[in-house]
Amino acid sequence: METKDVLFKLRTDKGLSQDELAEKIFVTRQAVSRWENGETVPNMVVTAVAFTENGPAENRKALARLPLTQADYCEMKGEPDHAEYSYQKSFFGSRLQGTVIWPNEELEENELSYNVYRSEYAWVLHKIWETETDTMYYKGTKETDPRPWKALEVRRNKNGIATCARYEDALLFLYADTPPAADQIELTLETLNLLKDTN
Repeated sequence: METKDVLFKLRTDKGLSQDELAEKIFVTRQAVSRWENGETVPNMVVTAVAFTENGPAENRKALARLPLTQADYCEMKGEPDHAEYSYQKSFFGSRLQGTVIWPNEELEENELSYNVYRSEYAWVLHKIWETETDTMYYKGTKETDPRPWKALEVRRNKNGIATCARYEDALLFLYADTPPAADQIELTLETLNLLKDTN
């Protein structure tokens, strides 16, 4: 299915006219028409906003909602300085985002941050992969052995603190001040439900 067909289906499934969708996302009706005619493709941010079902990230009680924190695989003292959690879902897929920053005696802080994107549309995951691997955390990562991550493709930076893993219908972007060991990788994949996405 081409992008234009997906956009048309999503709009009509929601019962929106081109005018109503355009008003909702602050573009012209002509822009929506050009997308659906295949003349242009909308920006991914616009697309996500247009079809998002859930609201903004929920930061209250984030720690309780996070599926994975440093405390899951090593002993942590005290409480984290900062925790964020968000889950967003649209017709194009979903994004789970978590960040936990713990005070650390050896380091200034111990950060664990991750994004898990899921979509049945390969073009959506491809665009996210291109965009995310070009961000500050993941720029300069090099392809590495995907087997420990049970992935189709894995990119890591030199010191191993930034990891990008591509699965059939999911992407994982993980930043950890302390690179995960083999048993921690397995726990991460299990906790974030990525094992089922392997071939």
